[in-house]
Amino acid sequence: MTVQRSVLFTAFLCLFGFAGCSGLPANRTGADGHARVTEGMEWENSDPLQRALQPGDRVHIKLYSANGENEIVDIIDDEGAIKLPLIDKVRVAGMNTREAEESLEDTYVAGRYYKTISITMVTLSASAQFDQIYVGGEVIKPGPYPLTPNLTLTKAIISAGGMTDYALARKVQITRNGRQKYYHVGKINSGRRADPALLADDKILVPQKRLF
Repeated sequence: MTVQRSVLFTAFLCLFGFAGCSGLPANRTGADGHARVTEGMEWENSDPLQRALQPGDRVHIKLYSANGENEIVDIIDDEGAIKLPLIDKVRVAGMNTREAEESLEDTYVAGRYYKTISITMVTLSASAQFDQIYVGGEVIKPGPYPLTPNLTLTKAIISAGGMTDYALARKVQITRNGRQKYYHVGKINSGRRADPALLADDKILVPQKRLF
């Protein structure tokens, strides 16, 4: 009779979900308040913030500074680096996104490009497709660039590293659907002209000023 009562009591505990009856590892709470599995099983860490960045990763970066907001999409190259305005190539491979954000912020401030700057970074699917614009002529890094949300003429020029010393800033050309329009970047920067929004396949040409 004693054995039967013991069996019934154990069954009663299992029926109402008391720990130790299921044979599964017990969930425990760590010091940070997050549930953890502490016995018999290892869970894969699926948090993308903790995954180390590596060559081939596509990243979306937002820079918030006194000059406004700038968005960049880039692919980490074989050297583990990305290209950013003003500071050019910066190595981020081996860091997670949070570490990369802090490292980039420190680089901008240490180089005295900004007193303060806030940067966010997320990794994107390799299959994600983006419309592009092209920036050419007298810029530091001519080439195609992703059409990120709210991209304007001056932001595109900044993404291309800025204008060279030989740029003719008062006659920057945007070609759209075969038609050209010209903009005075100096007046845009001073607020006297609107900064035009860009569309997919726009081509920006920064001409060279006459040297003689």
